Parts: sequence; C-alpha cells; structure tokens
Amino acid sequence: MRSPETIQPLGTDYVQKLQQTFIEANNNNSVKTRQAVEKHVETLQKALEAIAENAKIPMQVYDNEGKRIASHEPK
Repeated sequence: MRSPETIQPLGTDYVQKLQQTFIEANNNNSVKTRQAVEKHVETLQKALEAIAENAKIPMQVYDNEGKRIASHEPK
C-alpha cells in the first residue's frame, strides 16, 4: 500500500462558512437550510472518497484544529 499523499486542507473560509450556515440554520430552526448543508457535506465526502478510490490512495479529512473527521481506504 502506498503511503498517504499530502493533500492541502479545505479553505478555512469555506469550512467556517459551512459551520456558520449550519449553526444559523439551527438557531433559526431552518430545517431546509440545515438539510442542504448536511447534503452538501455528504456530497463532498462522497466526491473525496471517489477521488481516493480512483487514485488508489487513502483519504483523510481533518478539521481546522487538526482532528480527523473522515477517512477512506481504497478497495
């Protein structure tokens, strides 16, 4: 198996905007907006997994504090 490749993190502004939108949706009881953010994140994760699968390299996603929040091992 290949060693993990270095992949640049998602932009901090992008991550913060997603978090802010989700929090505001929760605070405003906006179910549709919250679901849209959840769907967006799910779609992004599936896309990253597909890239890792096609490239045959492991994928690891970290938050802006360095905590791993998702990973995928190609089959």
